[in-house]
Amino acid sequence: MTLDAFVEAGYDATSCRVLAAHPNHMRSVAINPSVEVRPFAVQQDWDDWAQMQLADMANPSDVINQRYIAYQQIAYRRLIDRGFGNWWGAYIDGEQVGSLGLFFLGGIGRFQSVITAEQHRNQRVCKTLVSKVMALTGGLSDRFVMVADETYHAGSIYEAMGFQPQARVASLCQEPRNTTAC
Repeated sequence: MTLDAFVEAGYDATSCRVLAAHPNHMRSVAINPSVEVRPFAVQQDWDDWAQMQLADMANPSDVINQRYIAYQQIAYRRLIDRGFGNWWGAYIDGEQVGSLGLFFLGGIGRFQSVITAEQHRNQRVCKTLVSKVMALTGGLSDRFVMVADETYHAGSIYEAMGFQPQARVASLCQEPRNTTAC
């Protein structure tokens, strides 16, 4: 069965490209000198992260979305507590305008949930954040990996920085049908 057949049967499909880069093969990119990059240090960092994540969703007030973000925060903080990596924020004048996670295992650094607040997009926040975090953590990894939705422009940003396509992954999801009797 093809991916299209699943979509025709009511599934949502997502296709992503897997990109990888060696720290020494990254291209210099123009950064935003107004952006301060630092690891999350206080609960307010996580609260701002949650608000930014929710704001990027179609229905931020939906309780399921809110639960999902709360669960993600718990999962990421557990990985940080276990020493697998950290969550980093991009700040302009003290306001969080972007963030990403970076976790390590077996010499590979895997980026998670790179996001820039909508009102700060197209201001080199993402490039600055990724570049600075890679520079600060480069000794921990001989390869960095990003997974980017093929329909979104972020993959092109990462490729311009020196990430190279390695593979494609796809996922299918179908929301449960309402099975309660009327």
